[in-house]
Amino acid sequence: MPHYDAFPQEITPKAASHKFECGDNFSNLTVVNFTGPDGAKLSAFCCNMNIDADGEPQAYKPLARVDLQSRDNLGNAGWKSKDDNDILKGKWEDAVKLLEDLEKEEADLVAKKAAGSQPGPSTGAPTATPQKSAPSLDEVEKKIKEVEKKIRQVKADLKTHYYWSEKESDRPVNYGRLFWHWYGVKSLPKKDEKLTWWETVADKRILRNPVLDGADIYEDVYGTFPVVQSQFEPGQGFFVSQMPHVANRHYPAWDQRYFLPGSQLTQGPYAALASGFALVSGVDLGDTLFALRLDTAQTLAFPYRDSGLGWKVAECGYEALAALGGVLTQNINFSRNDFLLLYLAFPKRQTPETILTKFATATNAGDFPVMLAFLAQATIDAKSQSKKSVASDPLHSYQLWKKNGTPPRPTIYDTIETALSNNGFTPAAQRYVRNHPDALVGGGPYLKL
Repeated sequence: MPHYDAFPQEITPKAASHKFECGDNFSNLTVVNFTGPDGAKLSAFCCNMNIDADGEPQAYKPLARVDLQSRDNLGNAGWKSKDDNDILKGKWEDAVKLLEDLEKEEADLVAKKAAGSQPGPSTGAPTATPQKSAPSLDEVEKKIKEVEKKIRQVKADLKTHYYWSEKESDRPVNYGRLFWHWYGVKSLPKKDEKLTWWETVADKRILRNPVLDGADIYEDVYGTFPVVQSQFEPGQGFFVSQMPHVANRHYPAWDQRYFLPGSQLTQGPYAALASGFALVSGVDLGDTLFALRLDTAQTLAFPYRDSGLGWKVAECGYEALAALGGVLTQNINFSRNDFLLLYLAFPKRQTPETILTKFATATNAGDFPVMLAFLAQATIDAKSQSKKSVASDPLHSYQLWKKNGTPPRPTIYDTIETALSNNGFTPAAQRYVRNHPDALVGGGPYLKL
């Protein structure tokens, strides 16, 4: 039995200071961190589901393989066409030219400073046209600082977007020519085609090498090419679709099964953990995300297995969408994902039932579903008004509800309360009613009307 304090604690909500977004569907989303008895924690937010195909064996295919149907397009794996690359090259050339001009300006100013910038002695009679006085030393130093700041900004832009490095030896092999790299597809340099792996099939050992698609259009800035799945992998002919983290070390890092959990042939439902959400929630890879579909009351608990950057939430694999009744198309980018879900994320490998059981012992446990209902209602209101930005403050709305003598709760309350109850959240009042249903009509020994 878990240990609880002698005097149950309250559930306390606190909104994260940063706002979040779900793909390009919703922005200004509130993440609420809840703390309950025994230090139990969870984080909640409400939006739709941003579909991800990372690590799926049929996610990406060679453009020439018209006989294969992929789940996603190569642009979502990093690839750029020649036309798109040329656009980036033009921007890179502009940035490089700007950096050269700024560095020349800086050098001229430093030379002027070294020579001294005060006006020289008079040479005799004044000229007919007044001469503009030379800048003072302070003015030159100020200008140098301004130019140095601009140089730092341009260098940061070159490093972030164009693979630039201060040291030329650290720049990738195709720097200045290509401006993209593979990130959703496993890629290797051609020299790695000599890597070997012994595949065991029916007690026979077969020597394998990674097979690369060496077409020029697939070479990235690092000089790598995509790996093609073999007959031994679940997506023969497709590119190996990678994830940032290892799932099965029984296979080489260039095999699709390296990114699939256990002996599975698909990823199964999973969520991607963005760095911003991890920072505010304490959630880590392997922790559980619980999703409640608000229109059908379907629920699903699944792990965080992928990772990403930014202040984002609800990026999930398409199998999570399918498990919640989403309408899938062959190309996941056209799948129907416009329904809303309430998400609860549980840190430190805690299960939904474990944490919700602890939350049920809080003195204000009855208010917890109401807090979540106001959180969900904020996104529901934005969607009903066809707005992407979620305007209302859910915790403020909840506090007004309490202050005004508990008027009617948001209509989504019943759906949320039932889902919580089915997953371990049964406060004392609910347990009493379940154990003594006659009390509600006055027929039991504990309640007289």
